[in-house]
Amino acid sequence: MEKPFLKLTVLGVACFLTVLASGCGKRGPDAEAVARDDAQRLLLSTDSDENLGLRPGKVAPEIEAELVRLQDPKQAFIGTLFHDRLRRLSDQEQAAVIQRLKLALTDMSVEVRRRASLTLHAMGDNSGVPVMIQDMASEDDSTRGNVAVALRIMKDKRAIPVLMKACEDEHAYVRGIALAALGELGAVNAFETISRHLTDKEGDNSSCMQITPGMMACYALGAIGDRRALPLLITALEDESLQSSACQALGKLTGKKFAYNAKAWKDWWQKQQH
Repeated sequence: MEKPFLKLTVLGVACFLTVLASGCGKRGPDAEAVARDDAQRLLLSTDSDENLGLRPGKVAPEIEAELVRLQDPKQAFIGTLFHDRLRRLSDQEQAAVIQRLKLALTDMSVEVRRRASLTLHAMGDNSGVPVMIQDMASEDDSTRGNVAVALRIMKDKRAIPVLMKACEDEHAYVRGIALAALGELGAVNAFETISRHLTDKEGDNSSCMQITPGMMACYALGAIGDRRALPLLITALEDESLQSSACQALGKLTGKKFAYNAKAWKDWWQKQQH
């Protein structure tokens, strides 16, 4: 009977520390961060490895070093290389890493939460998706763009509503990523939203590659596979800035190869109506 009581006590004190910072003690992100760290350390500090499954298991030193790097937003982190190494771990080692990564989902840094979400996804765990959905509310354009990329990679249908909302984002890059993600998710219910952006030609001034939301809308319509897009894409062929994207989408939808020949596409489409 002592162990359950101890566990409940530890959890209660941890929760109290967090609430104290956010409501009763010092205000501000620094105070909350300290309290959250204290709470996390308290949850992991009991001697029992059975402490509600919250105590991180031991991992190899090289994996530990990468986990430390992941949790430092100031350090460069190459996720793909780390993900490959994690897939080769034993089930027990993977479970220990997943435990650590789930704790990282509560970090004060959006970048750390994003890294943890993507690494969990690479290990077959999409528990970071709700965290990334919430982080799309960030006021920072760059952060929203990075989070949208993460949601695109994770391909979880729970993100469709927030991605549809992101299609109206003030930043062209965010809109473009959201449109592409919706296409790759096969979000047929987003067809009208995506179609509206075929005329969205605002470029991303922060990038040397001028990929507009309109181009991404073409791509998304091709990826969804809805033939309602055919006449829209054929019309888009007449816009020089969309020709390549529209042509690729038409090819994916139909298997035809009329290149940029809008007349050939129109003649073919007309025959399909009879």
